[in-house]
Amino acid sequence: MRFGLLSLAALHLFFHAPGGASAIFHVDMAFRWVVTASLSGQTAWLLGTAVLAVLDVNGPAPYLIAFGLGPLVTGFLGYLWARRRVTIRFDATRAERSRLWKQAWPAGISMTLASLYFYVDTAMLRPMMGEVAVAHYSAAYRIMTFVLMVPVLVSQVVFPVYSRLWAKGAADLLPFYRRTLRLLFSAGVMVTALVPGLRAQVIGLVYPPEYGVAADALGILSLAVVLVFCAYPHVHLLLAAGHQRTMMLISAAAAGFNVVANLWAIPRYGIEGAAWTTVLTEAIVLMGAVGVAVRLTGVCPSLAASRRQTTRRV
Repeated sequence: MRFGLLSLAALHLFFHAPGGASAIFHVDMAFRWVVTASLSGQTAWLLGTAVLAVLDVNGPAPYLIAFGLGPLVTGFLGYLWARRRVTIRFDATRAERSRLWKQAWPAGISMTLASLYFYVDTAMLRPMMGEVAVAHYSAAYRIMTFVLMVPVLVSQVVFPVYSRLWAKGAADLLPFYRRTLRLLFSAGVMVTALVPGLRAQVIGLVYPPEYGVAADALGILSLAVVLVFCAYPHVHLLLAAGHQRTMMLISAAAAGFNVVANLWAIPRYGIEGAAWTTVLTEAIVLMGAVGVAVRLTGVCPSLAASRRQTTRRV
């Protein structure tokens, strides 16, 4: 039964494929179409869920199907609206597909590995500490991932700008890159500075009292927020500069460290050990991305607001 429900839930992934055409809106920075398609999909999901609730449906399978309405509507609208903007063709030559594949697969593996080190600790907690520990850790982790939507949404706007400016040269990209870094650092450091002292209140605001044991894990996880926020500009800098393979290697190193560190930390320190592993993993990603970005692109990070901004020679 569980395998069947998982398979049913996975079917929604197929509906994301047509929506890939909406990438043109990111390239042209016409984000209102992307936002409208996403909101329409979420509305369809919520309406479907509401109808099932009114009909007093209690089984999980119908709700998984209702969830699939979201990607279906989002993908269909993205494809439909993209066709009004560009001609979508399926007659690429083998050489063109090969050239695109060589550029795309390292970035795809990098994102897959990032998902691995981002979520594998939850999977490892269950056999080591039990389902209760998974529930407590997930409670803290969900709050952190909600906060991390900030750099994700900012990056949707920033990445096309990075790509355009990088095509002109590192000197043209440097001022915008530093403004992005200062913005995300300022937002991230506020979370990292405030949440540890308010961790019990935050958990109590969102969850029932029995989840209070997750407060310490939340306080530790909040330390990773500023690291993730500061990593995003450098990750997208590497991608804009065409260094997808390098980013893949950084993600692979982070994923390997995360798994090994969790094997050691979880049995000894439980959910707090998993939280510290997350912090250290994000530190590795940040240090790797900054070090490689500086060496390969010559764009030096700085949090100081200065009128004179220079670029290192590579």
